[in-house]
Amino acid sequence: MIITVTPAPGLDRTYRATEFVEGRVNRATSSEVEASGKGVNVSRALAAAAAATVAVLPLGGPEGRHLAELLTADGVPFLAVQTDVPTRTNTTLAVAGRRTTKMNAPSPALPDQVWADIERIVDDLLLQHPGAWVLCSGSVPAGAQHVPARLVELARRHGARSAVDSSGTALELALAAKPDLIAPNHLELAELVGVDPHTLDPDGGATGLVDLAAGWAQQMSARIDGAVLATLGSSGAVYADASGRWHGVAPPIVPVNTVGAGDALLAGFLSVAGSVRPGHVADPGGALATAVAWGTAACAMESTSGDVAAGADIAAVTITQLRTT
Repeated sequence: MIITVTPAPGLDRTYRATEFVEGRVNRATSSEVEASGKGVNVSRALAAAAAATVAVLPLGGPEGRHLAELLTADGVPFLAVQTDVPTRTNTTLAVAGRRTTKMNAPSPALPDQVWADIERIVDDLLLQHPGAWVLCSGSVPAGAQHVPARLVELARRHGARSAVDSSGTALELALAAKPDLIAPNHLELAELVGVDPHTLDPDGGATGLVDLAAGWAQQMSARIDGAVLATLGSSGAVYADASGRWHGVAPPIVPVNTVGAGDALLAGFLSVAGSVRPGHVADPGGALATAVAWGTAACAMESTSGDVAAGADIAAVTITQLRTT
């Protein structure tokens, strides 16, 4: 069982267009709305692959009701904490031949009782599913920076495994709690070890990035006494734990939509990492190959709600075990 917690879910409205001219009225060729949030994306990919998962999230207002309807339509099991604060709406612009642009609304602050209720739900789920994964993923609203760390500690008390994919103060607090797995992208990973991310290629195509990122991942693995799964954009992903470092990369493709690709990659990893013990994965190469294949398949899809597992080509992924420094 993989329990995902999304502190700041949202409706994701995507507009597709053949051209875009700044400062003018532009017309979309199509639009769609999906349930979004990093944890939601992970649970949706897992549910499509028939993996056991449940998404835990706060929902409010008509937007929250709409998001719940979309999760139900997508077949994603979920447990929601209701709040009077409306769920946010994010906007994505996908223009043919250009990089995807995404504008996320701010994460609204929520009452303390919401977070207490979420912890109670996760506690109940862990009683029902010993040895589950608890993933806290995505941005965290103001006043809730403690939530990922509290979930890490809750999982540990149950003998369960924890993963965090967040940023800022929430991530720093979670690192101190020592989760079993963190899942940054290469820019976030660089920042964690004190490297200016602005000096790096945002698409992950920089020469020598794999070796650099593997070294950074190894540093962070030692710091948290756990594992690091870092996405490198077009350069694939690296995984590091106490037993070693691995790099995985798929054959190059022309991406259709990169939104949610990192979440699909993490979902693929968790789908086959069930035999993890703190800081170790039984088959790191196999888990990383599945992760990269799912992430690559997501890039080839127009939306984040497709079945990435069905489109994944695990055999095409090249896995290299890197020398530990």
